[in-house]
Amino acid sequence: MPLLPAMLILISCFTHAAWNLMARHRREEVAFFRRMLLLIVPMSLALVGAVLLWVPYSFPARTWAYMVPSGFVAGAY
Repeated sequence: MPLLPAMLILISCFTHAAWNLMARHRREEVAFFRRMLLLIVPMSLALVGAVLLWVPYSFPARTWAYMVPSGFVAGAY
């Protein structure tokens, strides 16, 4: 497996585990996830922009067509 997908999967796993632990720490899950969503969206866009400038790999348009709606559905969930 190429390095970029493997790193994205690992980062995603650790991020998911960390924020589940933080959300359940005080039992205020709904408020926590709303605040995190407001922080994560701009930070993720900045990170993706930086990675796309740094990595000489481009995703096909069809990939973006699947990733963008998937991100919105995941955020709504």
